Amino acid sequence: MNPIHQQIINKQIEKSGIPEKWWGKTIQDIEVRPLFITGPVGVGKTYYMAAMLYAQWQRVVQEKQEWPVITWTGAPGLLFRLRSSFTPGALETEKQIIDHYTKVDWLYLDDLGADKPSDWVRASLYLIIDTLYQMGKNLVVSSNLSLSELSEIYDDRLTSRIMEMCRVKTMTGVDKRGRK
Repeated sequence: MNPIHQQIINKQIEKSGIPEKWWGKTIQDIEVRPLFITGPVGVGKTYYMAAMLYAQWQRVVQEKQEWPVITWTGAPGLLFRLRSSFTPGALETEKQIIDHYTKVDWLYLDDLGADKPSDWVRASLYLIIDTLYQMGKNLVVSSNLSLSELSEIYDDRLTSRIMEMCRVKTMTGVDKRGRK
């Protein structure tokens, strides 16, 4: 790849919010499409998402496509950021944060279900996913939980939207991080 194209891709990846650890991950012939990626801890769900995002930027640059707005976040970090908006002197409002995650063409949401689902968590995640759904935007989600398990801890409305928006990819294997 041309070094200038690589610089452009790196700048867009950084702008999307993906942690630097995941920059430049690749999987040969990966298809970029809305996905719900499920599987046990450590099987490569986040790596797969990062490779999709990288492939997406490569195509945009190589095919001279219009620049999509892509944001990456972990569900626990998104919820922490939203909670922080309620503290006195917060730099962002809840609306600004929700707008940040919904005024995108693609939202990559890592680790859905890693949080303790309170009514507030359920409502916040539903609002974000439903807004993307209503606007016809794209969603890529990873979770250690299946859609039926997510449905039990969140609700059927949230998982129904994910099912309509995304294909399901189930990953199997052992924890690549070496845990037993």
